[in-house]
Amino acid sequence: MNGNELQHTVYFLDEYIGHSMAFYGWIIIFILMILADETRKVDATTSYLELLVLFILSSIQGIGWFMAAVEGQFAIPGMTICLLGTMNLLFRSAPTKHPISFCFHFASFVCLTLLILWGYYYSWTWPEFRVLGLGTFSTWPGQFLNYFQNNVLKR
Repeated sequence: MNGNELQHTVYFLDEYIGHSMAFYGWIIIFILMILADETRKVDATTSYLELLVLFILSSIQGIGWFMAAVEGQFAIPGMTICLLGTMNLLFRSAPTKHPISFCFHFASFVCLTLLILWGYYYSWTWPEFRVLGLGTFSTWPGQFLNYFQNNVLKR
C-alpha cells in the first residue's frame, strides 16, 4: 500500500466511519435519556429559574451540535435528526414536568435553525469552518478562546 492509498484509507475511516459512529452514538444516548425522562414518574415540577438555566444550557448545546455537524460533515443527517427533535418540541405541553426532554428538543431546534441558516448562506453546501479559514471554530475550546483573546479582545 503506497502513501496515497493509506491516506484514502485513513480519510475514509476517520471522516465516514468515525464520524458516523460518534454521531450515531450521541443520538442513541440522547434518545435513551429522553425516553427515561418521558417514562419516569413526575413527582415534582421544575421551577422557572431551573427552566431558564436549562434554556441557556440547551442553547449552548445546540450551538455545539451545529459546530460538530458542520465540521464533522454531518449536516444533512444532523438536520434530519434535529427536525424530529424540533417537531417533538412543538407538541410539548409541559416542559416543567420533563426538563431533560425539553433540553434536548430545544437544543435540536437551535441546531436545526443554525444548520438551515448556514446551508442557505453557503448555497446548501455546509462548508467546514477550516475550509473558510475559521479553523479556531472547529477545534478544541482553548484555541477558540485564544482566537478571541488575540483577535477580538485586543482591538
